[in-house]
Amino acid sequence: MRIFPLLLLLVTVTGLYADEYRKWTEAETKRQIEAQIVDKKFDDSQAKLIFRDGKVVWMNTIGLIPEDQKYIKNWVVPIVHITARVVGSSKGRKKVEVTAIAGSRKLTVKAFWNEKATQPKGYTITRELKIGEKITFIYEASNEYVVKGWSGKELVDEESWNKKTGL
Repeated sequence: MRIFPLLLLLVTVTGLYADEYRKWTEAETKRQIEAQIVDKKFDDSQAKLIFRDGKVVWMNTIGLIPEDQKYIKNWVVPIVHITARVVGSSKGRKKVEVTAIAGSRKLTVKAFWNEKATQPKGYTITRELKIGEKITFIYEASNEYVVKGWSGKELVDEESWNKKTGL
C-alpha cells in the first residue's frame, strides 16, 4: 500500500512539470492566449510564456483568472534556475542577491561584475551546487553585473543587469 502514495506523487509532479501549451485567460477582458509556461518568478508574480510562433513574454499573474494563477503557483520550477536581483546600492555599486537551484544536475554558478571589464581581484564569485541543492547569496558588483550557470561545460542559465536569457 505504500507504493500507491508514491506513485500518485510522481504522477502529480510529472503533470505539473509537463511542457504543454494551454489556454491562459486574462481576468478583466476574458481574452485567451495559447502558450506554454517555461519559467516563473520565485514569488509567482510573473510567468514566462512562449507562444507557438516562438514569441516569449513575461506576464504578470495578477492579471490572470484564479485557475491560471493556481496553475502557475503549482508549476514546478525548471531543473536549473538562476535569479539575480538588486537588493541595495551605494557609491556606484550594487548589492545583488542571487538564488540558484541545481535540480537533477550539478550546477556551477559564477557571478561577475561584468563580462567586458577586468574583474577586481576576488570579485568573481563561484558557487558549486550539488544535485537538488538551492542557495542564495549576496555579492557586491558594478552597475553591470552578470550571473551564469553551467552544468558541466553547458551554459544552462544566465541573467544580467538588463536581461534574463532563460536558456
